[in-house]
Amino acid sequence: MAVKFDTDSWVWCPDEEDLFLPGKVKATFKRGEVGNVTFSNGEEHTISAKDSESLMVCDEQSLAPIENMVQLNDLNNPSILHNLRIRFQQDTIYTSVGQILVSVNPFKLLPIYTPEWLDKYKSGSRGQPPHCYGVADDAYRQMINNGDNHAIIISGESGAGKTEAMKLVLQYVAEVSGKKETDGPSLEEKILKANPVMEAFGNAKTTRNNNSSRFGKWTEINFDKGGAIIGGRIINYLLEKSRVVTQSENERNYHIFYQLLAGAEKTSNESDPTKNLKTKYGLGEAQD
Repeated sequence: MAVKFDTDSWVWCPDEEDLFLPGKVKATFKRGEVGNVTFSNGEEHTISAKDSESLMVCDEQSLAPIENMVQLNDLNNPSILHNLRIRFQQDTIYTSVGQILVSVNPFKLLPIYTPEWLDKYKSGSRGQPPHCYGVADDAYRQMINNGDNHAIIISGESGAGKTEAMKLVLQYVAEVSGKKETDGPSLEEKILKANPVMEAFGNAKTTRNNNSSRFGKWTEINFDKGGAIIGGRIINYLLEKSRVVTQSENERNYHIFYQLLAGAEKTSNESDPTKNLKTKYGLGEAQD
């Protein structure tokens, strides 16, 4: 029997920009027939006979935002994308899928990384909204309680926000780990301050991201039995070496070259204060 889409039921409509949008059926039609739907903004849309061949039914539960997507009655590509879309539009960039945290880069500063937000998760992530602090807290608490090693894997395409997420996880762990009193900078501070150095030599501007990591990175932190940080190391691999000698249009070399050039302009030669390292070595402009 041909599948019917009844009046006032919901379907996932193909969309060139958003891939899928929920539409409310105006009048009953069958799979393979032309149909008419209304989007949530009131806009009417006609579904072609070809598109209706692969039309998917939309569960009404998927229309409202959900914090943890394992609670969706129908977990599929359209429901996942739509849930992330409507939460993103509300500046809610974190969504859970069980123990997995999905993060959508807002490309703007949001007031969700303040000391007050950090304090929310210090007593545990249960009952708190999805957040990278919650992932960091879960890993840290389980390590303390069970004595097991834990790894937080941060993955995504260029510009997704992986580098910033890693910094936020380190920031949280450094805050809750119980800092030891030292005369100089603490180990936590040293680990956090290593990031700008690594980024200088391994990050560059691309067309998609002004601070794109062009290498892979494994950041390891060691703790004592009391949960305090006692050491750490960073292993880097797969550096994009070709960027040193050539870059695509509207992209840049690694940050360190521009930083060195800016520093060279401000260094004076004691024997001749009018000359700095830039003139001494005949260095050109940054755009060159």
